[in-house]
Amino acid sequence: MNRDDESYRQFLSGDTSAYDRLMIRYGDSLTVFLYGYLRNWQDAEDLTVEAFARIMVKKPRIREGGFKAYLYKTARNLASRFHSRESRIESFSLEGAEKELAGIFSPEERLQDKEKKRILHLCLERIDPELKEALWLVYFEDLS
Repeated sequence: MNRDDESYRQFLSGDTSAYDRLMIRYGDSLTVFLYGYLRNWQDAEDLTVEAFARIMVKKPRIREGGFKAYLYKTARNLASRFHSRESRIESFSLEGAEKELAGIFSPEERLQDKEKKRILHLCLERIDPELKEALWLVYFEDLS
């Protein structure tokens, strides 16, 4: 039995200091892992705490030798949900709305918009068709 299994088993038996050892062992590396998804240290730290808290509260049955994998999978799922939730928050700009309603876009703005669309379509043509379809459905059709 490895150290993680022993610590988790002790935690399940009521020894909260055993869970503290797991948090110390994996906390920093999990935060760095989450930062890779989120690109925000504060959000990564928050989700690290949440991942540990979910396991602490749910006390799932984890296969022998699988604590680290279970922890990272939990954290990755949290990051995925967090990222999709954050990317769907739309910001409203009064200036942008006024321009859109008035139809007043400078030639430079129209050219930039056209160039962005061209680059987007060029990039979409280079990726796997299944991934392209998934991206299209999520970002352009507002599907999950």
